[in-house]
Amino acid sequence: MKLVVDTNRIIAALVRDGGSRKIITHFDGELITIGFSMEELGNHKNEILKKAKISETDLEMILDKLFSKMTVLDDNVINRHMDDAQRIMGDIDSADTPLIAAALATKVPIWSDDKHFKKQYRVKILTTKELIEMLGQKL
Repeated sequence: MKLVVDTNRIIAALVRDGGSRKIITHFDGELITIGFSMEELGNHKNEILKKAKISETDLEMILDKLFSKMTVLDDNVINRHMDDAQRIMGDIDSADTPLIAAALATKVPIWSDDKHFKKQYRVKILTTKELIEMLGQKL
């Protein structure tokens, strides 16, 4: 199984050693993210440190472990699908257009707990709860 990982799931895995971190670190498949995720994580670094109650060193260590389990999709691959993705997400949340483009490019579902993704019907969306139920004992 392959999945495009929304940045919110990466942030959840950084903040708490819970379901999201368990899925990322134990997933028996390919997890794909986008380059923008790193930028977004950098923008929220102080918030993540505060919520996680960890040092910058610990954050970097966890981040390295998580990203060692993911493939960062090349921006050129994503860009080829941006127009279609914009048509899908433009009226819903255009900030998430790159994730939809990544899913279109790879033809795989997005793992996200953002409810607005469920307002579109071109790309399958799986929540953390749905993934845990699907994967069950494999985690």
